[in-house]
Amino acid sequence: MPSHSPADARFLRAIWSLSTNERTVTVTALARRLDHVPGTVSDRIRKLAERGWVAREPYRGLALTARGRSEALRAVRTLRLLHCALSDLLGMPWPEIPAEAAALEGAASDRLIEQAESQLGSPATDPFGEPIPDRSGSLTDPRDRPLGSPGPASGSNHFTISRVVEHSMPVLERLDTHRLRPGARISLRSRSPLAGSMTLGTSEGDVEIGLPEIRALRVHR
Repeated sequence: MPSHSPADARFLRAIWSLSTNERTVTVTALARRLDHVPGTVSDRIRKLAERGWVAREPYRGLALTARGRSEALRAVRTLRLLHCALSDLLGMPWPEIPAEAAALEGAASDRLIEQAESQLGSPATDPFGEPIPDRSGSLTDPRDRPLGSPGPASGSNHFTISRVVEHSMPVLERLDTHRLRPGARISLRSRSPLAGSMTLGTSEGDVEIGLPEIRALRVHR
């Protein structure tokens, strides 16, 4: 069984994810990511620090130790392989996968995860396009960018969706309605900064998406 609890796993994954995108990981940022109050986050961080997984660094806020990073990547691997198993082996609807995987995570033994990986053919990514760490913790760099970030001054407005990084069911349901999944080809028709929306050209025609969906998508040319 995992050496960390499901709650530990969520915190470790969140710190790891924030540290890959932000220079400083603060308690406030972590609380916002996990939808917790800062006091609850501080209590959990104290417990993770006691286990030698998290340290507070001057000017950098929270940081994973070497042991903490190893545990975080183990938790990432477990969750993403559960995503694959629910999708590919059980046919779970795409928007429902994250919640079901989170419910199963605490009961998933290392043997079960290894067996699932074997049955799945060692997938490189999960159904949301997120790369899956191998058993040693190595992870492929996605080399993509947020859909809403400024693009090059010149170049095509055509993209391929590479990842979906926001896994709340309402966002996934809206994306799924328009078939905006990893691998889908899209084109940027227009932006509306004041409304916080974009119009995208898709295989289903033009669709307008709001800020939560824009923030969820990563793309590459």
